Amino acid sequence: MSETKNIKGRVCFLWLIAIIWSTLVAGCAVVPPSVSPPTEKVKAPVSKPVTVSPNSIPPHGIRIIKKTPIRLLDNNVHAIVKDTKISQLTIDNDYLYWTRHDDNKLYRISLQGGEKEVLAISDYDHGQFSVMPFVRTGKWLVVMDTPLGREEGRTWKVRAFDLEAHSEHVLIRVEQDAVSWPGPEIQGDENGRIVVTYNHSSEQKNCVENVLAVIDLDTEDISILDKGCAESRHMWVFASISGPYVVADRYLPEDKRKTNDKGTTSDIFLFNLNTREVTQLTHDGCSSMPDISGHWVAWKSSPRFTFGETIIYDINTDNRYLMDIPDIPGIPGYRAPRLSSGRWLYWRGTKSGEPVFVFDLENQLLLEVVPASDTQDIRNRVIFGNLMAWTRMPLQVLSESVIEWRELPSLPKGLR
Repeated sequence: MSETKNIKGRVCFLWLIAIIWSTLVAGCAVVPPSVSPPTEKVKAPVSKPVTVSPNSIPPHGIRIIKKTPIRLLDNNVHAIVKDTKISQLTIDNDYLYWTRHDDNKLYRISLQGGEKEVLAISDYDHGQFSVMPFVRTGKWLVVMDTPLGREEGRTWKVRAFDLEAHSEHVLIRVEQDAVSWPGPEIQGDENGRIVVTYNHSSEQKNCVENVLAVIDLDTEDISILDKGCAESRHMWVFASISGPYVVADRYLPEDKRKTNDKGTTSDIFLFNLNTREVTQLTHDGCSSMPDISGHWVAWKSSPRFTFGETIIYDINTDNRYLMDIPDIPGIPGYRAPRLSSGRWLYWRGTKSGEPVFVFDLENQLLLEVVPASDTQDIRNRVIFGNLMAWTRMPLQVLSESVIEWRELPSLPKGLR
């Protein structure tokens, strides 16, 4: 590895440490930051400033959603896989897909049961599929393949499996690039498109290039929404795609955070792929980790590495909501929200043994899918269509985990 790459790797590592430290120790002043100049391919952002303070007090214009959870019966839960060290999981209408920590294989099993099969093996000696969450979109399954050890996240490839044609495409490949650690972030829609953000070394001096792109897996068309030096401009992270929209978290480098008198600056932007317009949805410098499905956008009203309330934005009506979920003792808020199928809102795990909630946006119902437990933890939560899967893991003893799935209720619209 060249000295140039070593220098860039140290710069990237130091910047990451600075981001984490400033996020953990600094407050978030609600001061509108300047909008970064758009690229040549997009129009100037049309801003509609609405801010949410870190103490979860909603400003004027944000409606609070507070619902009493409805407990779902356990008799519709199916447990068909027992395995150890399960690290990534997804589901579709026919199969469960998973991998394990320190394992070079990608497995699947029919929802009807039977024997598990090996769908793929890592292309690397001592490789793994466990770093990036799986993406199931259209007829495709998208995974990240990377070696174990010191090259993890520095050498990697994004592999897309056509589950109908039983073929494979390598979408992106990076070799021994320290600034690309920990690898790409990828999300997909329901129609065979993904949005990807990642960093890589640039030929430009003192530049780590950050890329935000949309890839159509069926046509292999690539649309670059933005790219540039992360040190001098910004970095896009946690992007998501649905229909004509992409939502992403814009993170500013250290010098711009100081210029704005903030310990951290992270805001949410909405890209319209049809009109090429970009709208800045937040100006508080504290919003992060967005997701989008249908006409719904959700994000966390606090920086990364912290807990915060969930904000929901309706693109069609321009209305915003604060989701008031039952408190979990000792946890001041929740982790990143997730959206699926234009209907379901759920959350990544916050605390061991916590209940699993899913909010039905269509019918305004809060469902308790898995109750709280002192002996078991629920991880790897994912929803595809009306199907939800998760991993149930014992808390007290090292033993096999169980992959479970169930169908979420199809309730008539308008039911309250």
